[in-house]
Amino acid sequence: MSDPHVLGDELAPTPFTAGEIAAACPDGHWLLVRTERVGETSFQRSGFEQGDAEGVHLTNVTTDASGTPTGEVRRSRATWRELQAHAAFPRAATSVAQERIRLAFGERDCLRYDVAGAAGSSTFWFAIEHPGMPVRYRTAGVAVEVVAIGGAALRRYAERSCGDGTRRLRERRARATPACDRADRDRSAGRAGARER
Repeated sequence: MSDPHVLGDELAPTPFTAGEIAAACPDGHWLLVRTERVGETSFQRSGFEQGDAEGVHLTNVTTDASGTPTGEVRRSRATWRELQAHAAFPRAATSVAQERIRLAFGERDCLRYDVAGAAGSSTFWFAIEHPGMPVRYRTAGVAVEVVAIGGAALRRYAERSCGDGTRRLRERRARATPACDRADRDRSAGRAGARER
């Protein structure tokens, strides 16, 4: 595959490459994630440590709403490519658009992935400034959202935010457009191929 965003012939382009995720998730980076189900709200803090060229150790711990741990820390190892593959959705079932959303830590420009499935549709919002997991996720009966981000990656975002706002917006749109264009081209090619068959 010449495009590092595409991990397979039948897969839509991912929002970020493995390298982009690695660069945005240095040791000490963490996210506080809220999960809402019917009658239940829970929080989890996910962190990154001991990263190298191939992958990273992930930490996960149940917390209260403030991010204070209430359970035991769980650790696992993942490669950067495996993390990228979490957002590799079936091309024929995926549409991609740009959308700016408001989160607990501010507004962010996102790539919105709408994915159709047998059990219903799911929607994922990936913040262009924060390569990695979606900052918001909605599916039947479940709503997941990142409510806080910390560590070196967030400090870099704050430093960039002090610059020229017009330039930053233009750069974010330039990074977002190729992913949308790739998904549109893939869907069109898929439809054309189906007609030819």
